[in-house]
Amino acid sequence: MNKRSCVWLVLLFSVSVLVFAGCQKSGDDDDNGGDVSFHSVSFTPEGQGGAGDLWLELGDVDVAHGKITLKVIGDAFAAYGVAGRLLFDQKVLMLTGAYAGDALAGENVQIVAAGAANDEGGVFGFSRSGDYSSSAEVTKSKVIGTLEFKLIAHGTAEITFNADRSRVVNEVLDSVEVAHWLGGTVMVE
Repeated sequence: MNKRSCVWLVLLFSVSVLVFAGCQKSGDDDDNGGDVSFHSVSFTPEGQGGAGDLWLELGDVDVAHGKITLKVIGDAFAAYGVAGRLLFDQKVLMLTGAYAGDALAGENVQIVAAGAANDEGGVFGFSRSGDYSSSAEVTKSKVIGTLEFKLIAHGTAEITFNADRSRVVNEVLDSVEVAHWLGGTVMVE
């Protein structure tokens, strides 16, 4: 195993420890606990993402099962991996998982994804795996990954990125500059 592979494995292990150390046990993920019914969910983005930005957009909404997804989208930067820490009110939402999008894909490359609740909201990570020599060019507002949330209660939750604890890295694990980390507000009724 070469030095770059070892460094990447250590980084991936560190992100995994951060993700799973803060995990909270929840009830059955197939329902919302049975005591709250939801009627609608809306998402208001913090701003319109553009070149050099990373932002959230509403994905699937399944109020019957108390779940929503938010897409993590980027534009105009090269990335090997993306790790983020989200701050939000856990009395309204809980981050339960993450699924890879196509932005980091390439020949002979798999995408590793992880996401879970932590003490401040949630943490997630998306990374290339199997090709330790190059980053992917994230262009044209590509989906880096999808975050799945469990609805806990009616209310409003502002979701922000902790920019000091969120990173985009290239293949040698140097930080890639992101112009704006744009969250948004979820309203659960």
